Amino acid sequence: MKPAWLLKIGIPVAILGIGAGTAAYFLSGRELPIDESVGGISGIIVDGITGKPLEDAHITATGPLGSFEASSTSSGKFSLDLEDGTYELVPEHEGYASRGRSEKVRKITVQDGTRFVNAKIRMWPTAAVTGRIVTGNIGIQGKVTFTYERDASGAESYVYATLDTDESGHFQLSDTYAGIMDISVAADGFANLELRDIMIKNGQTIDLGDIPLRDGVSLFGQITDSATHHGISNASIVLKNRTDILERTTTDSDGNFRALPLDTKQVIVEISADGYHPVRYPLRLSGNTNREFNTELRRAWGLRLDIQNQTGREPLRTHVIITDVTTNKVVYDEVLKNGKFSLDSLKGGPFLIEAESADRLTQVTVRTASGEDAVIRLKPLPRILVKAKESDGSDMLKGEYRYGFRPTNSGDEDFTPWAEIAGPDFELNDLPEGYYRVELRKGGTRTVTSPEFALHNGDVRHLVVQMTEGGVLMGHVVSSVEGYNLHATVMIEGDSRTVQTDRDGNFVFDKLPTDPVTVLIRPNREEEETSFPGILVKENETLEREFRVNAPNTEQRRKRREEYRKQVETARENGELPPAPPWGGENGRRHGRSHRGNGENGGPPPWANGENGERPAPPWANGENGERPAPPWANGENGERPAPPWANGENGDRPQQTWDGDDSPRRRNRSGDNYYQDSDQGDDSADGSRRRRRPRNE
Repeated sequence: MKPAWLLKIGIPVAILGIGAGTAAYFLSGRELPIDESVGGISGIIVDGITGKPLEDAHITATGPLGSFEASSTSSGKFSLDLEDGTYELVPEHEGYASRGRSEKVRKITVQDGTRFVNAKIRMWPTAAVTGRIVTGNIGIQGKVTFTYERDASGAESYVYATLDTDESGHFQLSDTYAGIMDISVAADGFANLELRDIMIKNGQTIDLGDIPLRDGVSLFGQITDSATHHGISNASIVLKNRTDILERTTTDSDGNFRALPLDTKQVIVEISADGYHPVRYPLRLSGNTNREFNTELRRAWGLRLDIQNQTGREPLRTHVIITDVTTNKVVYDEVLKNGKFSLDSLKGGPFLIEAESADRLTQVTVRTASGEDAVIRLKPLPRILVKAKESDGSDMLKGEYRYGFRPTNSGDEDFTPWAEIAGPDFELNDLPEGYYRVELRKGGTRTVTSPEFALHNGDVRHLVVQMTEGGVLMGHVVSSVEGYNLHATVMIEGDSRTVQTDRDGNFVFDKLPTDPVTVLIRPNREEEETSFPGILVKENETLEREFRVNAPNTEQRRKRREEYRKQVETARENGELPPAPPWGGENGRRHGRSHRGNGENGGPPPWANGENGERPAPPWANGENGERPAPPWANGENGERPAPPWANGENGDRPQQTWDGDDSPRRRNRSGDNYYQDSDQGDDSADGSRRRRRPRNE
C-alpha cells in the first residue's frame, strides 16, 4: 500500500464540513435576574463528533482576579463562579482539542453578576502524523516542519510545530488539529523536500511511511556593503532554475545566510536589498557538501556621513548642508549631534556636502555621488599660546599686547587694537589661516615684536615673547639653496652670549653696541659657520634681517622630512591612515614630554641644572677625568679580560666539537662536560631549529 502523502502531493483538496464560521464550541444561555450577586458560567462539555458528554474534562477561566478551574462530571457538566470581568476559557481533555488556533481560547465578560447557563463546549478528537526520513533504505536524522495552510477553525498559513527525528529518522506529531497541512523535510547534506496539501481529519493518524531524500548542496555565505564591507541585514536571496523558484531566504543582522540543501546542479542566485543594486549569478553545484558564496552589493542611493575631528574626538553639533548639484536645491539641512549619520533615502546627485562644527573647527565642503560614503575631516582652528616675559627673563605681569594678521594670499598686514594682559600667559583662539606676529609693550615706552610665523588649521603655536633692551637684531636664518628655515646657533663676535633659532629659523639678539658687529651662524649638525660682518644696529632700535647660510646636510634632511610629511598627509586625506593622534602638534610632533617646561619647544629637561644646561656627571664618574672605574675582572696585563676556562687549545681557540648519532643532534666538547641539544630556546642552528646549552648531568 502506498503512503498517504504520495496520493496527496500536487492535488488540491478541501476539507468537507469545515467552514470559517464553524465554532469549535458553542456558548448559549440566558442571563439570570440582576439580583443574583454571583456571576459565572455553567454547561456541558461534549465530543464534537458523537455528541457524547466528556467526563473529567478540565476547563480554566483566567481573568483579572486570577485563574479559576473546574472539571466535568460523568455527565459532562461543569460550573464556574466568577466575579465581574473578562475571562479567557480554555478547555482541555486528553485526546481532544479545539478545532484550530482561532478557537483555542474563547472570551466571556461577566458584568453585574451575569451568569451564562446551558453552555455547550465541543471538543474534537486530535489527529497525528508519523513517518520516517530515509536515504535508500537507511533512516537518517533530520528536521520536520509542519505548516497549516488552513486549520478547521479557519486560521490560515502558520507554522504549527518543528520536530527533530530520532537517530533512525522516525518522527511523530501528536495532538494536532484537523486541516490542510504542508510538511517540509530537511537533513544536513540532502535536498529539502516539500509535501504539500496533506489533509488531516479529526481522530485520524496519518502514516507518511518512508520519505526518501536525495543528496543536495547547502549554499551559505555573507552579503556585504561594497564600500564599508559591513554585513547587509534583510537582504533577499532567491535560488531558482530556469522556470521555478527553488528556495528563498534572507540574511541576518550580520549579513549571513544559509539556504536549505538543493539537489539541482545548476542554479541562479538573485540577491537584492533595499537601497542597493540587485545582482544575479549563475552557479554550478556538485557533490553533497556545503558551498560558500560571498558577494558585495553596491549602494544605489543614500549617503553615509562620517565626520571626524583630527584631534581624535568626534565633532560636537555639526551643521550639515547637502545640495544637489544637478537641481541646485538643498536636500538636507540639519545639525547632527555626532559624527556618523546615514541618509538611506537620499537620491539624485551628485552632491555638495558642507560641514561646520560649533566646536572651534573649520568648515569643509566635499563633493560626492549618491550611494557613496562621505568622509569629512574637520581641523581645529589655529591657536596661539603666548608667554610674556620681562627683559631679565621673569614673567611679565602687566602690560599690553596686540597681534598682526596677514592672509596667505595677501601682503597687507592688519593689527588688532592694544589690549591689556592680566598675567604672563594668554591665548589667541579661533584664528583664520595666515601669517601672524605678536607685539608687547610696557608703559608705552618700549615695544617688542615676535618674528612673523605661519598658522594653518589644526596648529597650536607656543610662543615666548620677551621684552628687550638697547639695540635689537631680529634675524631669520634660511638655507641659501631652497630657502628652508634652519635650526642654528647664533653668536656675536666678542660677545659671550649664544642664542638658538626657533623652529622657524628666527632669533633675537638685544643689548647690542652702537658699533658694527659680526654675526656668526652655524646650522645645527653642520661643521662650518658663516660670518656676516658689518651689522649695524642703532641704539634702542630693532633691525630685521634675513641670513642665508650654506647647509647641505641640513638641506637634504629637510627635503626628506618634507617628502615624508606630504606622503603621510596624502595618506590621511585618502583614508589610508588614521587621523593624527590628539597629542600631535605641528607636523605631527608631540607638544613636549611631560617632564618638560612650558616654554617654546617644551622647555629644558629636568637635568639641565648645571652650567650651560649640561647633564650632571653619573655616579660612577669618580675616576680621573670622570672615567668609568675599572671592572673587577680587569686584573690581567693592560686590564685585559682573563682567558676563559675552555681556552686550552692552541692560541686559546675553542677545542674542536664533535657530533654524536642521536635523533636529536648533539654537539659536545672533548671533555664531555657540556652539550648542545635541540630546543626551542638558545642559539639558532643552520637548519632553523633552536639549541641551548645544558649540563651533561641534567
